[in-house]
Amino acid sequence: MAQKAQTQIVSVESNFNQKLSNLDSYKSVDTSSINFRFNSADLSDESKATLDQLATKVKDSKGYVLEIQGFTDKTGNDRHNLGLSQGRSESVVRYLSQQHQVPLFRMFVLGLGSSKEVEDNKTRKGRAANRRVEITLLKSELESTPGSAQK
Repeated sequence: MAQKAQTQIVSVESNFNQKLSNLDSYKSVDTSSINFRFNSADLSDESKATLDQLATKVKDSKGYVLEIQGFTDKTGNDRHNLGLSQGRSESVVRYLSQQHQVPLFRMFVLGLGSSKEVEDNKTRKGRAANRRVEITLLKSELESTPGSAQK
């Protein structure tokens, strides 16, 4: 009986230590991207639809964060582009918070200006692709460990 109790204690301790080590460990499970018109931080209907789909994925979930990064094309100076990219990111946060009640503590925002191109800025199509916000859904590994409640 004592041996059985000792085995259970070791099992509980091992499970606890595993969860504790995964407490602050997140993995990317989904990425969305929305685009903006030239020199604008306003969300289009298409962008809102993409954000609505994302909000459906996190509704009633625990153990997630949204990493929201705003970008611009290279048109304009760096100072203006940093402010514009931040405004785009904030538009996403405002929409998710107001329309879908996503808690602010679950969203991390950064405006990065024109620092990360996905296409060449020399073409109209390339510049349009670079005017975007990327949203990455990160889930806590704690939520996906055996024996934990998944949502």
